[in-house]
Amino acid sequence: MKINSISRRSFLIGTSGLLSVAVLSSCVAVQPAAAPAAASQPAASAVAAGYPRDVTDAIGLVSTIAAPPQRIVCLCNLWDLDSVLSLGVAPVQFGIRAFIEAYTGSPLISWEWHETALAKFDSEIARVNGDTVNVETIALAQPDLIIGLSGKEGVEQLTELAPFIQLTPNWRENLRIVGAALALEEQAAQLIEETDARIATSLDEFNLDTAPTIAVISCYDAVTFNFFGHPADGRFDLFQRAGFAMLEDLTAQATAETPVIDGISIEVVEQLAPADVIVLFDYSSDSVNPSGLVTNPLFQQLPAVQAGRLIVLTQGELAQGLSTISPLNIDFCLTVVRQAGELLAAS
Repeated sequence: MKINSISRRSFLIGTSGLLSVAVLSSCVAVQPAAAPAAASQPAASAVAAGYPRDVTDAIGLVSTIAAPPQRIVCLCNLWDLDSVLSLGVAPVQFGIRAFIEAYTGSPLISWEWHETALAKFDSEIARVNGDTVNVETIALAQPDLIIGLSGKEGVEQLTELAPFIQLTPNWRENLRIVGAALALEEQAAQLIEETDARIATSLDEFNLDTAPTIAVISCYDAVTFNFFGHPADGRFDLFQRAGFAMLEDLTAQATAETPVIDGISIEVVEQLAPADVIVLFDYSSDSVNPSGLVTNPLFQQLPAVQAGRLIVLTQGELAQGLSTISPLNIDFCLTVVRQAGELLAAS
């Protein structure tokens, strides 16, 4: 049995609580955020006459943005930071999830695709704790626009500082929203089109006769697994748009509200048998040691596993990228799509 292990670093450890507001003195900035210099902004390309403009965010709230934003704060290094950087704009401040330090080696360093994009800007950009939202720290950045994942807590306090637009785990929708806020709608639309074209052609080099069937799953232990079954999840969406067919019986059970089917017993793992290739996110219960699912005898009986068409992604940067897909990291993520294509072409 051939097992292909790709990643070495960490997967996103949940997004719950990202918008819970800390007591003002309880969150210490990783890097001082007082009066940072304005980063590169879209003022030159944004037509001031287009402001003020009303922007509807991911949860339907309308914010009025009075002028081209010059001082943007991204609450975390998730879809908010990706959306802004994808459009060629830098924030004056952004949050970094604390757990990332274990994989980048520093609380000041984000994922590779963020650092590559950030290196293009000359201005100093403040980096703060991204696990909680500290209103006082954000206020020091003097923002004129705040961007973050949707959540109920703290919105009123943030909107007292600046317009606050809330995003969702959907990179296309986020680009449209942020593009509208920055008067970069055309750039956002073009970026979506170009990124989707890269996805759609990512398997062309392998000349596969038919659309192969794929199962994208995750696990934390050796006796249950989770199935990604709806386009509302970025991983499912990526492989489907790349040209893979999905397992109809399982996808029929998933919805936009619940795109991941959790806690499927290993006793019914034969539901994965029609898959030509399996991509497994092995998160494991302790984030370090393998879960043991791969060595479970029932799992080993699957045709794709026996044929060596199994890709295992451990907790790591690549797994993180696939859970927070954006134009910034799409080529990084497509390495997994292409590896699946290589396994199929070689069989």
